Amino acid sequence: MARTAAGTAGTAVLTSTTALIGQVTSPQNEGQTSTIFSLQAQLTGGCGAPCSATAYNGVTFQYRVGTAGIFANSPASAVFNGGAAVTWPVAASQLSSGQGVQSPNLAWLAAQTIAASGLLQIQAVFTDGLGDSYTTSPVTG
Repeated sequence: MARTAAGTAGTAVLTSTTALIGQVTSPQNEGQTSTIFSLQAQLTGGCGAPCSATAYNGVTFQYRVGTAGIFANSPASAVFNGGAAVTWPVAASQLSSGQGVQSPNLAWLAAQTIAASGLLQIQAVFTDGLGDSYTTSPVTG
């Protein structure tokens, strides 16, 4: 018999869990050569409501120059969704499989943000509106 945190007897309930898996799907890792980046990310998995990937409804893209240091939000004034500047976080939509969420396909005019050329890393931060967040591993552009 299982015990609760308070030490009382209880019934153990086994649940199936899948780790949350997030990734930046665009740009491809080390596949970017222009100064306009296509940004898209997705998040899948979780343990079902309330910790399912589908509970995450917002996405913010961040960048840093080089491989060390703190990530900063990509300036919303330089990121566009269908020609309109975005506000962070952008709304995530449910995947057709129902197993997660994805960001819209955005365009980031990096030249408006970064003066120098060189190594650039991009990550996505998914948020659920309750203060929870999931940050993807960065890709190198």
